[in-house]
Amino acid sequence: MKVSGRCPVWHQMAVGMGCLLALLCIPVYGESTDLLSDTPCGLQSAEATTLMLKGNYEEALATYRRAGKSYASQNDTVSQLYITCFLYPQMEALEQLHRPEEALAMARRIMVVKDAVIARYKKSHNQPVEVSTPTATSPAEMRDMLLGMLAVLLLCALFGFLYYRRVIRRKNRAQVETIDRLMRYKRMVYGYSDKVLKPDQDTACALRSYLTQDKVGEDERLFGKVVKAIVDKKLYLNPGLSRDDIIAEVYVPKNKFAQLFQRYVGMSFNRYINSLRMDEAVALLCEHPEYTIESISTACGMSSMQTFYRVFIETYGLTPTEYRRMWLLESAAGNAETDA
Repeated sequence: MKVSGRCPVWHQMAVGMGCLLALLCIPVYGESTDLLSDTPCGLQSAEATTLMLKGNYEEALATYRRAGKSYASQNDTVSQLYITCFLYPQMEALEQLHRPEEALAMARRIMVVKDAVIARYKKSHNQPVEVSTPTATSPAEMRDMLLGMLAVLLLCALFGFLYYRRVIRRKNRAQVETIDRLMRYKRMVYGYSDKVLKPDQDTACALRSYLTQDKVGEDERLFGKVVKAIVDKKLYLNPGLSRDDIIAEVYVPKNKFAQLFQRYVGMSFNRYINSLRMDEAVALLCEHPEYTIESISTACGMSSMQTFYRVFIETYGLTPTEYRRMWLLESAAGNAETDA
């Protein structure tokens, strides 16, 4: 091996940079290393690097050897850190000191250690991964698991049912209050007495007061007479009530009959009659809790139970049974507050 008598400046800089990078512990092959700056061997390696930069190769070689022995006594020498910080700088110093045989021997040692580092890295990364095989579940464990899942589902279903029931009760309570308010307004308009839909001729009502005003037009006065006849005589309780029955009571030109209802109540004649029947049904549900739903359907003039349920739900948003139950609960609560 041909070695120059003096190390060029660029070669000295390369050796110095290599040693400094080694001191930073650059990981190779995924190796994780610790810093040497605070250890005695690390300080000796840094001192030797300074001697190399100054060209004092003999003293640098001796310092590298001492630092390498100190490191080897406390650490694993099969590492890239050991090669970079201690072995490779010794080879560089031997080359500069024109000792090629020793430099060649150091190069062989470096290759041996590097091969060991690579083999260790490959072995650590190619180890078979142990896969845990799930143990078979016993029938008792499976039964307990199914019972636990069933209990959770039942609790969820119970919570949902209670929440839904609470929402429905709140909605129904609001519906009952709305229906009661509507009934009060209708009693004021038609002159009903108490909660039963009975015409009271001696009681002043909005409809009769309105019809006696001079500014009321002919069509309005005519429609008022029709409504008054329907309510006062309870014509709506007749399941077969027709337009001809109304005209027999109050003469209305046939071409005006449907127009009057659409103009003044915003609905057809049949729908208006059914609304009065539903008012009667509400009154009977409240005043006669002993009556069956079927008897109330017949009493208010509905032709069948199916039609009665359909019209009641369309009108008030809940079934007759639900309305009666909610009204009784509200009445009981109101009486309890009054007694308290």
